Amino acid sequence: MKTSHIKSDIKEIANNLGNEVIGLSGKTVMITGGQGFLGRYFTEVFDYLNKNLLDKSCNLIVLDNHITCKQSGNQ
Repeated sequence: MKTSHIKSDIKEIANNLGNEVIGLSGKTVMITGGQGFLGRYFTEVFDYLNKNLLDKSCNLIVLDNHITCKQSGNQ
């Protein structure tokens, strides 16, 4: 997922969150639908926050039941 335009999107999103992001430091966040379009973006944003902006990383729990994805062999 990390093409150059997506990387710049992630950085821009994270940097535009402002001081509100400080409240996530050390917290646990759960993302459902983590393999979907938005779930993957959110996961990348939190990864960026943890590596670049938060004093203490937030714990990220990502869930997806894959109910809407096509299973190989059943197409």
